[in-house]
Amino acid sequence: SPAGLAGTVDVVVLYGDDKVPSALSLRFQYIVDPVIESIFPSSGSGIGGTIVEIVGSHLYGEDLMCRFGVTDPTDGVLVTSSLARCVTPQHEVGTAFVEVSPNGVDFTHSGQQFEFEPAPMVRYVVPSQLVLEVSGPGSVVGVAGANSGSIITVVGANFAKRDTLSCRFGLQATVLARWISSDMIECSVPAVSQGNVTVEMSNNGLDYTIDGSQVVVVAPPPSEVAPLLLNFTVKLLLPSAGSVSGGDLVTVQGSTFAMSGFSETIHCRIGSLPETPAT
Repeated sequence: SPAGLAGTVDVVVLYGDDKVPSALSLRFQYIVDPVIESIFPSSGSGIGGTIVEIVGSHLYGEDLMCRFGVTDPTDGVLVTSSLARCVTPQHEVGTAFVEVSPNGVDFTHSGQQFEFEPAPMVRYVVPSQLVLEVSGPGSVVGVAGANSGSIITVVGANFAKRDTLSCRFGLQATVLARWISSDMIECSVPAVSQGNVTVEMSNNGLDYTIDGSQVVVVAPPPSEVAPLLLNFTVKLLLPSAGSVSGGDLVTVQGSTFAMSGFSETIHCRIGSLPETPAT
């Protein structure tokens, strides 16, 4: 088609030297060319599968297509006229231009580039055991490393020195990482629960490894918790009288009763009778 103004025009076929127009005409729509202004993330694994957000203007087309370098175009998702999403294909390590097309034929010429990197991997983490940290009476929060405070070292391969470099603990808790070398990073440990916690890393802050390296989070030793028991306070007893036959449910009101992971150690003793478990 020749250059034209935005809008819909008639298309007719002209016959012979006299240019006799066809009886029927079709409609052709001139649309403002789409423009890509930025992409995020701008890097990911050469394995593919990274969801890239395309930010721009005049994006359109229910059959939007994405192209990374010279690979075959893939289906994209049009979110709004200024946002689309593309999934990276498998690609050799290196940079590739990112373009979109509303019809699979006419692609943008944005010059935006995506960097395909070697896939990172986690081999192991140090230390492999962390201890829940007792921060005060009735409070067991955070972790303290057995040997290295609240920092763990992640050892692996293909770690990129980027602002988006990060670690994930379990399925949700993520923190930024400090790059040491291409095979070593450090991460501060967020508040985590007792048990086995999987540690994964990401170069772009979105695509995390799935290597399954774990740290074991354990409860603090009883010697650290015992001093806190002295802070228990009893304020009120309801009822304050009951039958000699027993069986009355007695409620004790006070403070610092609930300690995460230690409620099973609380008992009540009435007079010289044997202790009974509290709930």
